[in-house]
Amino acid sequence: FLVFTLFSLIDYHFGIATISAVFFPACFLVFLYKIDVFERERFKDILVVFFLGIISTFFLCMIYVPLRDDIFGSMQAVKTLSLLAKFKYMLFGVAIPEEIIKIIPVLIVLKRTKFINEPIDYVIYASASALGFAFLENIGYIDDYKETFPNILALRSLTCTFRHMAYTSFIALGLFFYMETKKIKYVILFF
Repeated sequence: FLVFTLFSLIDYHFGIATISAVFFPACFLVFLYKIDVFERERFKDILVVFFLGIISTFFLCMIYVPLRDDIFGSMQAVKTLSLLAKFKYMLFGVAIPEEIIKIIPVLIVLKRTKFINEPIDYVIYASASALGFAFLENIGYIDDYKETFPNILALRSLTCTFRHMAYTSFIALGLFFYMETKKIKYVILFF
């Protein structure tokens, strides 16, 4: 986040993208803090997972995106493929890796801390991790498409952010059922 803030001082448009991209995640983080009425999580713990989501996304995408482009080709090359090839690209090149990247901070927290101690915690921390991913992704989209598609902020910031939270929460619910039953089928089914 500090790197993005410093880079924003150099590039004005990137600064606008960063500020725009952080608005909805900040609102949702407050919502996640307030949703647990039985045993409220510490806001600091939710922020830790949010920043773990940013960090894991940043480093894993530095490795994964060039690898994906080598395997599937660049985004421009994908646009010329058949419908089936585009589906394979979206499933294996985008969807599955994104969900794995977003659930990694939850697995780290589950293994290393005692943050997650009730069922709703799985959803809260999975959503916080997804918000870190969405924040980073939205910066890129908002900055890249600011000239050609000015309404990208409204579309990306709310709809995609909410979907990232929902999809990662589904996987986290599968983790919860796995932790309760020790049956891996729940992780696979919810994934």
